[in-house]
Amino acid sequence: MLQALVERYDAECKEGRLPRDGWEKRNVSFALLLSKEGELLQVLPLIQKVLRGKKEVERPQELVVPVGETRASGICPFFLCDNSSYFLGADMKGKPKRTAECFAAAKALHEEVLGGAASDAARAVTAFFGRWQGGEARLRTHPALAPYADEILAGVNLVFRVESAFAHEDPAVRKAWEEYLDAGSAEEKRRCLVTGALAPIAVKHPALKGVAGAQATGAMLVSFNANAYESYGHDGEQGGNAPVSKKAAFAYGTALNALLADHDHKKMIGDTTMVYWAEEDSEAAQDLLCGMLFGDEDKMTDDLLNAVLKKVQAGADIDYEGVAISYANPFYILGLAPNAARISVRFFLQGSFGDFLRNLALHMEQMMIVRPSWETRSSVPLWELLRETVNPNAKVKMASPIMAGAMLRAVLTGGRYPASVFQNILLRIRAEQGDQKINARRAGFLKAYLMRNRGRKIAVALDEKSTDVAYLLGRLFAVLEEVQEKANPEIKATIRDRFFDSACGTPAYVFPMLQKLSLHHLKKLEPGSKTYLDKKMSEIMGKLNPKDMPRHLPLEEQGVFILGYYHQKQKRYEKKEEK
Repeated sequence: MLQALVERYDAECKEGRLPRDGWEKRNVSFALLLSKEGELLQVLPLIQKVLRGKKEVERPQELVVPVGETRASGICPFFLCDNSSYFLGADMKGKPKRTAECFAAAKALHEEVLGGAASDAARAVTAFFGRWQGGEARLRTHPALAPYADEILAGVNLVFRVESAFAHEDPAVRKAWEEYLDAGSAEEKRRCLVTGALAPIAVKHPALKGVAGAQATGAMLVSFNANAYESYGHDGEQGGNAPVSKKAAFAYGTALNALLADHDHKKMIGDTTMVYWAEEDSEAAQDLLCGMLFGDEDKMTDDLLNAVLKKVQAGADIDYEGVAISYANPFYILGLAPNAARISVRFFLQGSFGDFLRNLALHMEQMMIVRPSWETRSSVPLWELLRETVNPNAKVKMASPIMAGAMLRAVLTGGRYPASVFQNILLRIRAEQGDQKINARRAGFLKAYLMRNRGRKIAVALDEKSTDVAYLLGRLFAVLEEVQEKANPEIKATIRDRFFDSACGTPAYVFPMLQKLSLHHLKKLEPGSKTYLDKKMSEIMGKLNPKDMPRHLPLEEQGVFILGYYHQKQKRYEKKEEK
């Protein structure tokens, strides 16, 4: 996984879309304009208005600045981009002694890095730290700072500007910073688990932002903060148990943070934040997979979906959004979930785009089932399918994260569906009443599960040639329900509401009673309807041996029973529509 992210970083860095080693993107709210002598002349707001949906909101400007280490509880100054505690010696935390220490640490860092740099920007920054007298009172009374005092003291990021350019963009300053980083790499080198190269090992790994449920300030993928988590002779070495070079840690962190910040590369599955990317960067490939998997109607209409599925099944070339899609393009899907201050990897899938596409097409083919006319979408997005496992009255309307992850793996790898999804859908069918008790989404998955996991051959629509006992019983129940409804048009609670679950689980005890009841209902029908329905019941019952009426149906057979009922009922709706 980390190797794939490092490779992603290298490719994006070459294209100029990600900052190179030693630099990172950070949100900055203000620039401190300095004279060549280091005097603070003005504060320049860097807030800009951007569209978020239909609303215009204010956001800090994103700048590429020198990289900073992950902060914990200690004092750790950042070079040329930091908050007021370090740059101005003032904040609202009520700890003036610590704030003074922060400013002193920042001063020492900038003097060390810029000591040999010969440029106006470098001299101005070092002069500023030499002449500035910190403290909240000083900040609130300074003519340049006072109008923005509350915002600055809140902890936003600040940068320096000398004349018309940011200090961190000055060539001499950039060179000084990179030389400083290279000098720090003279420490002991160890074998990096990601790249295999001998290099200085990262003590602190980058903080990852954008994982739903994790700390907003960022959470770690790799961290060791106590001796209990250290072993194998690496006691006291924070990074010793997972030796990843500083460069590799920076690379995977930068690449992953970029993916997490990009809504075109990120989706939610339950509580899992999923990111995905193609090795040969192709927005078309990513849009195609996302549209098929999550049902994005803007990117994937039914007509387009059907055309794509036909091409995938035939192994034909795909042209999507005017771009030729390569089946051989390596594709990666990573699922991350929050865990206190850390991030856990729920799943990591890698393979060719063609493999994922073919497996997804197979899933859709197996899910295909006859639908009522009011169901306009032919496919079922994954999130919509998972919702069918959740109690609609529950406070948290979210599928089990573990089940959601297992389902995603099954869909994209072509593996067996998780039995938990099958069981939970059966549970919801038993627990609910009304027309949505057995809908197309639930029936479609029961069909797909039985085909993939149990090797059953199940048709898309009614199979009148089937001799499967459970299937026939489901069909018979649907006909008995139709008889009752025609005999009592005003009835509110049918046999489906009162007896479906027991008929599905213990047919031998329920069906004799239902058949006796149907005799009374048939007497109320008009001759035409009576003849037709009686013939239909006789046809189905003729394929059933009363001696073989099962006393109990296991879960698998209950799924077949439900499909028989659903198919028969949809056949009835089809006839109505034809009329």
